[in-house]
Parts: sequence; C-alpha cells; structure tokens
Amino acid sequence: MTGSDAVGLVEAARRCVRFISLVVFGTLASALLVSCGTQRSPVASDATETCERVDESLLRTRLADYEPAGSLSTLIQASGHDMILSGQIAGFTQGPIVPVSGEPEFPERFVVMQVDVSRTLVMRDERLVDRDSVYIPVPQGPVDAETSEPVYSVKAFERAIPSGTKVVVLAKPAVPDLARLNRGLPIGAEFTSTGIQGLFLDDCGEMIGGFDDVPGTQGWSRLKTIEQLEAGVERLA
Repeated sequence: MTGSDAVGLVEAARRCVRFISLVVFGTLASALLVSCGTQRSPVASDATETCERVDESLLRTRLADYEPAGSLSTLIQASGHDMILSGQIAGFTQGPIVPVSGEPEFPERFVVMQVDVSRTLVMRDERLVDRDSVYIPVPQGPVDAETSEPVYSVKAFERAIPSGTKVVVLAKPAVPDLARLNRGLPIGAEFTSTGIQGLFLDDCGEMIGGFDDVPGTQGWSRLKTIEQLEAGVERLA
C-alpha cells in the first residue's frame, strides 16, 4: 500500500464517521452512508427485560464546526437556552422542507422529534412547551440522487431512537426559517431548537450526546448517566 492509499483510507473512514453532505450522488453512495450507522446489540437489563440500544448516527448527518463546551457549567452559561428539560422520546413525524438558497432542487428536509417533558429543570419561556411536549426539528440527512427521496425515513428514525428513550434537552426557539413553518406540529405548538450540544440521550444506562459526542474532557468525566446530568443541571442552573 502506498502512502497516498493510506491517507485516502483514513480520510474515507473519517467521512464515514461524520458525514455532512445533504445530497448523496447515486444509490451506491447512499448505501454506503446507511452502512455507516452504529450497529449495537440489545442489552439485557434483567432476566425479563431487554433494553433497546440507540443508534445516534441518524442524528449526525449534518454537523457544523463549533467549539464544544469543556464542562456542563460552561455549556449552561454559553448555550443561550430558554429551557432545560428532561423527558422521553415520544416519536417522530415528517417535518418541514426548507428551500436552500442557490440549490432549489435540494431543499433541506427535517423530521420532528417529539419529547414528552417529565421534569423542567430551567424555565424562561413557557411557550416552548405545548401540552407537556416539545418538538425539535432534526435534519433528515442525505437524499438519494435517483429518487430524490431521503435515505432515512421517519420509520428509520423511530427504529434508531426508540420511543421511551430518556433525554435531557437544552432548548431555545427555532431559527426564523423553521419557526414560521408548522409541518409536523400540532395546532398551536412551536418548534424548539437546540445547539449541537443541546441533546443528551440515555443509551441503556449510559449518557451519550445526540448531535455529537460528549467531550472527553475532565469537566464531563463524572457525568456518566442521564440522572447524573440532571443532578448536575440542578446544581448549576
């Protein structure tokens, strides 16, 4: 293997872990993206119950550059949130389609994640909660170039992030392009947005990041579970 071949393999692996493009050129590329999803086996939590693992890769089809907060206290201070809540995933629905400037044939598609709120840890804007739920638009990811259909359907998100998964969300109003849309929302509800570090999931007892990994810094090292994250928010907020 030549040096250039090795560099190519490393770069390909990096793209597989974190792919950003909204458009996949050709069905072969689409299939490769699907194969990059995290494959985990169910975990037996006791003799009679099996925990469904989370496949967070579907939440990570688009990731902008950002500077991750090195601790929970830094995140709380810098995130600009209006609310911090804990709850459970209630499901996904088809969401809005937002035109992209200069690329009218490739609009940005979203699914809507419904989170049923069980505890409000910080509340500055009650309008974000509608009948004890919040609604978070999630980029739907790449599109098949031949069919113009999303590679990941709503059902794929439901399988990847099972209903009942515990979450902690740092929420704020959606950006204007999404705030004025209502596809996937109950009448009277509003879209809620999060930052890249604004969603944390329970993966069979282990806390993981939703839109990106939890930083590996000392400031996060003691927060291993969603319950520990909740307690940390209550101490700091």
